[in-house]
This record gives sequence, C-alpha cells and structure tokens, in this order.
Amino acid sequence: GSSPQHAQGEARATAPTPAVASVTPKGPVNTGSRLALRNWRISTRLVALLTLPVVAATTLGGMRINESLD
Repeated sequence: GSSPQHAQGEARATAPTPAVASVTPKGPVNTGSRLALRNWRISTRLVALLTLPVVAATTLGGMRINESLD
C-alpha cells in the first residue's frame, strides 16, 4: 500500500524558499550614546544652549554688584 503523502507517479512539490535581501530589526535600533547631542530632544538642546549665557551673565553681574557694594 501507498500512503497519501507519497502517491505513485507524483513528484513532491516543495515550496520555494523566499530570498531575504535585508533583515530589518524590530524595535529600537542602537544609534549611539544617549549623551550624543544628536540624540537630545529639541527642548533639551534649547535649554542647554540658553543656560550657559544666563549662568555666565548672572555670575558676572553678581561679581560686578559685589564690587560696587565694596
């Protein structure tokens, strides 16, 4: 007797294997350090950009006021 899987006179059909050109990962991709400037949000960049001049002006202004009081 022949089994249903191997019938006489029929060639076994195989499914073609798909060719994978590139595999894209699912989920977050490592794009570098979180400390890299390009990974900062725009609001964080603006705060960082404005903080340095404000701190410098406050420090210099405080020193000048202190000298004037002396």
